Amino acid sequence: MASAPCRILCTGDLHLGRYPSGVHSRDREWAVDRVWENTVSYAIQQAVDGVVLTGDVVDAQNKRYEALGPLQRGLRRLGDAGIPVVAVAGNHDFDALPR
Repeated sequence: MASAPCRILCTGDLHLGRYPSGVHSRDREWAVDRVWENTVSYAIQQAVDGVVLTGDVVDAQNKRYEALGPLQRGLRRLGDAGIPVVAVAGNHDFDALPR
């Protein structure tokens, strides 16, 4: 009996709360929170089996303000879609991701 493949979406170093310095355009489409929203939408559309966040999910400078709202909204959407999320806290977010 063949088992079904497991599809995992993995991302890291999101640094929610920061605007990417290498992007010269100020187009909101390239803002980190928008990239996170698009990642969540993609995971839901593709019906992945799980999402893994591999550290530095939030940026150290803004982890309490600009970062947590988008992070919580995305996690809620994934949870509502039945997609489990596993996060490994990086050096930027060890205290922002207590669970």
